[in-house]
Amino acid sequence: QQAGAGLAILCALLAVAGGLGVSMLLGDWALRRWQLPPMGPLSVLVGAIVWVCGALVPIVGWLLGLLSLFASLGITVQLLIHPRAFDPPPVPVVEDEPEAFEEKLSVIIPVYNELSTVHEVIERVKAVPMEKQVIVVDDGSTDGTREALVQEGDDVVTVYTSPTNFGKGAAIRMGLTFVTGDVVIVQDADLELDPEEYPRLVGPIRAGKTNVVYGSRFFGPTEGISARTRLANRLLAMWCNVLYRSHLTDVSTAYKVFRTGTIKRMPLRSIGFEFCAEVTGKLLRRGERILEVPVGYH
Repeated sequence: QQAGAGLAILCALLAVAGGLGVSMLLGDWALRRWQLPPMGPLSVLVGAIVWVCGALVPIVGWLLGLLSLFASLGITVQLLIHPRAFDPPPVPVVEDEPEAFEEKLSVIIPVYNELSTVHEVIERVKAVPMEKQVIVVDDGSTDGTREALVQEGDDVVTVYTSPTNFGKGAAIRMGLTFVTGDVVIVQDADLELDPEEYPRLVGPIRAGKTNVVYGSRFFGPTEGISARTRLANRLLAMWCNVLYRSHLTDVSTAYKVFRTGTIKRMPLRSIGFEFCAEVTGKLLRRGERILEVPVGYH
C-alpha cells in the first residue's frame, strides 16, 4: 500500500512538472512571437492560456460528438424496448359536453398574489352549472389578496390561508385535505384558463374512460404561448413519454382533473411547481391512463 501511494505521488509530481514544462515551452514560444523576452512564471501563465484555448475547440467538438452518440444509442435502445415510444400523440379526446354532471366537483384554486384576477376566477367557477365545492388556498399572499378573499366565503366557496408562501404544490396538497367531491380539478387564479371548459374536461371521467384528464394547450392554436414555453414543454413531454411510455403533449398544464380516490391514494411531497412532474410520473408508474382534451389558453 505504501509503495502504491508513493508511486501515485510520484506520478502526480511528474504530471505537474510535465504540465509546467509544456506550459513554459508554449509560453516562451508565444512571447518570442510577440517579440517579448521569456519571463519564467509569465511564460508558464501564457503557455497555460494558449494550451487551454488551443485545446478548447477540439475538446468541445469531441464532447458534443460523444453526447450525440450516447443520445442516439439511448434512443435506439428505447425503440427496441418500446417501439412506439416516439409515435406522434393520439388524436385528443373531445367529449360532447354533458347536459348534467351528476357527481360533485371539487375545485382547488391555489392563489399567490392574484388580487387583480382572483375574484373574477371565483365568479366564473361558481357560474359553471355543476354541483361543486370551491376550495381557495391563499399561499401567503402579500398584495392584499388575503384580505380580499375574506369576502369570498359562502356556501360553495371556502377560503384557507397560509401565513407563509410555500409554493403551488403545497397549496394543492393543502386543498386536497378538504376535498369532499367525487372529482377534483385544479384551477389557476390568473384567468389564463377558462372554467367554462369543465364539462369537456370531466367528460372522459364521467364516461368511465379514465380516472385522470389533462387539458392540453397544444392541440389548438398556440399564438399566445411564447416560443420558449412551447420548447420547454415539448422537451418535458418528450422526457416523460420516453421514461413512462406515454403520449402526453402538455405535462405542465394547470388543468389536471382526477377521481378523488385516485389522487388521494398518492403520497405527494411536492412543495412548488414540481407538483406537475411528480403527480404525472406517479400516475403513470401506477398504470393510470391519462387522457388529454384540448383547452384554450389566454
